[in-house]
Amino acid sequence: MQLYDSGTRQRPAWTTLAVPTITFCVALAVAVTATGQATSAIRFADVTAAAGIDFVHFSGRSAEKHMPETMGGGVLWQDFDGDGRGDIYLVDSGLYEDIAPLASPRPEAGRNTYYRATATGRYQGIDAGIGNRGFGQGAAAADFDADGFVDLYVTNYGADVLYRNNGDGTFADVTGSFGLGDERWGTSAAWGDLDHDGFPDLYIANYLVYDQTLARVCGDVANDRRGYCTPDLFEGVSDILYRNLGGNGFEDVAAAAGVANATDGKGLGVVIAHLDEDDLPDLYVANDATRNFVYMNRGQLQFEDVGLMSGAGLGVQGLPQSGMGVDAGDLDGDGLPEIGVTNYEQQPVNMYRALAPGFFTEDSFSIGVGGPTAMTLGFGIVFVDADGDGDLDVFVANGHALDTAAQYAQPNQVFLNQRRERWQQNDASTSSLLREVTAEAGSAFTSVSVSRGMAAGDIEGDGWPDLLVSNIDASPHLLRNTTPRASHRLVLRLRGRVTNRDGFGARVTVIARDSGGREYRQHLESKSSTSYVSQSVNELYVGLADWQRVDLRLRWPGGEDERIENVDADQALLIIEGRGIVASRPLMGRD
Repeated sequence: MQLYDSGTRQRPAWTTLAVPTITFCVALAVAVTATGQATSAIRFADVTAAAGIDFVHFSGRSAEKHMPETMGGGVLWQDFDGDGRGDIYLVDSGLYEDIAPLASPRPEAGRNTYYRATATGRYQGIDAGIGNRGFGQGAAAADFDADGFVDLYVTNYGADVLYRNNGDGTFADVTGSFGLGDERWGTSAAWGDLDHDGFPDLYIANYLVYDQTLARVCGDVANDRRGYCTPDLFEGVSDILYRNLGGNGFEDVAAAAGVANATDGKGLGVVIAHLDEDDLPDLYVANDATRNFVYMNRGQLQFEDVGLMSGAGLGVQGLPQSGMGVDAGDLDGDGLPEIGVTNYEQQPVNMYRALAPGFFTEDSFSIGVGGPTAMTLGFGIVFVDADGDGDLDVFVANGHALDTAAQYAQPNQVFLNQRRERWQQNDASTSSLLREVTAEAGSAFTSVSVSRGMAAGDIEGDGWPDLLVSNIDASPHLLRNTTPRASHRLVLRLRGRVTNRDGFGARVTVIARDSGGREYRQHLESKSSTSYVSQSVNELYVGLADWQRVDLRLRWPGGEDERIENVDADQALLIIEGRGIVASRPLMGRD
């Protein structure tokens, strides 16, 4: 299979940006608190308005309190035009037919908005034909036909939509002609090449059976104070697995593959990642008020639900929780991924620590997220190295689902990973791996919002991951990473040739060595959607602390290995399967 097709559409090229050469400082003065803990360097600033983002979410909230009103608001960060910069797509909710909203809608209410990134770090709203006006939930992107242009799938309360990228700045709705358009309540979606045929398949987590014309009345009925209903009052609905038919259409194979689970499923979050060591991408689905699914890929598009046996299907008390969002990544450096799942209030964020390939233990309190998240209601979750020290930090987007709750608006949270510091100091202590540092991260995190989706990307091309967070009935928060530049970095873009072009499922081991030859390893995986109804940009952000040169070990989907030695830091690299580094540019600096 060719990396790009030989058709008439112009293929996007890696763009080398004109940027100044940067000298990086590699020493950081660290303040110490009264408890003896180093203060966190992680800082973010809200630059939403300055960056040109003027979108305002509209929930369609009505006096009848229908559940979809409180669930939407996905965000997506992706390079749709191939210029090397991450564009932004924001999903709006909308209006019900024949139901008056409490707030007067703006003319653009219910229209999803596409912002194209510019060279100045600002974003420009573009009419590209993807302003779907369904009752929006989330979005996921991939180059499903391997033509060199990233396509878009939008989930709705109602019919979902597939947009094919025309390669000229516009998109075409190909939903019906490609065999899609299911009208179940779709929430999170994720792309991944589950059968290793070179084309990404599509998994859609569906929520529950809900019809606003027949909806239940919930809340304080005696005093006529309506509230949003809870999911236990409704039947679950089966998820969908669309097999990609060589870029020419899709076939729903969920039932045959063993991933439908209509009775047990009330899906809100999904991630496709390698949860064991058999080179087959697996599925994790976060369900609301029912057990979570751990689908191990057994090959030939056959999956086994091992949620109970794996140890990652239930909460810390051995009971189902109200799973919202999910991410997976190696937090402790042992080469195996941890799984983080956000939940309802009084249900802490689950952090499933990997014990062995495919086996986990719920370890949220020991890892350090259990206590701080016990009384919040989490939706989005992102694992990304924000401070550049060589380990994955954790970010959580919070906001209650009930507008009658005392803590409807809540602060989002930041958890610093202390793995690198422990390694550096030969620290074998049993203190928590993650430490909450929200109060130190700036006003962008100490302020309160009703947040939902969260994604990571890079506003300026400096290699320091920024964040995008959606908020109910409000503007999103575009958060610029202002952490002091005390570390070297790499940014990796992976492109498959025989495997899927997006590189989903490719795993990278980054190897650094200290002066004594001691190795420090990071294990990263290229994934599609994570978080909640959202997707981060398709890049790997690698923090290198004070290391200026590292080795890379790549394992492409299907098991082919590739070694790249002595890679200099402070670059963005384009790596093509079987060809190594084919393009690079220096990372942009900032005053």
